[in-house]
Amino acid sequence: MNGKELLETYPRATQVIKRWFLNKMREYMKTSEEVPGDFKKYMEERGIASPILISMMDKNPSFLFKIFDEMGIYIETPLVIEPNKVRFTWDIFVNGIYPFGTTKYDTRIEAESDAIEAAMSYLDKQVDEIKDENTDAVIIEDVK
Repeated sequence: MNGKELLETYPRATQVIKRWFLNKMREYMKTSEEVPGDFKKYMEERGIASPILISMMDKNPSFLFKIFDEMGIYIETPLVIEPNKVRFTWDIFVNGIYPFGTTKYDTRIEAESDAIEAAMSYLDKQVDEIKDENTDAVIIEDVK
């Protein structure tokens, strides 16, 4: 799946990822005097736009590993040595469970992309949502 399909298929996981980015931006903006106040306000109101996130996911999916690590979802893409060829697969470690992919890929990015889909599926099922009583917004409360 490409980035757009992942965001659409796993909306709850998408909200967790967007919240992670917003929190990182807040941390940076608190300590940086170089960021204008207008831009800080704009970013608080908008957060990270889906097209930016999609572009990042399509070009370098492994950047999501840091986010998943902080959620306790650990991904690795081990080498599979075959005669005259190196291939890749993926493993995920979550809460003492070690499910793994059985497909072999010609490139690391293919293995990473498939592992990310598995991690987003898992995360999407683990997120609790609470409706904000004052708005129609969904608040991502916690990851189990």
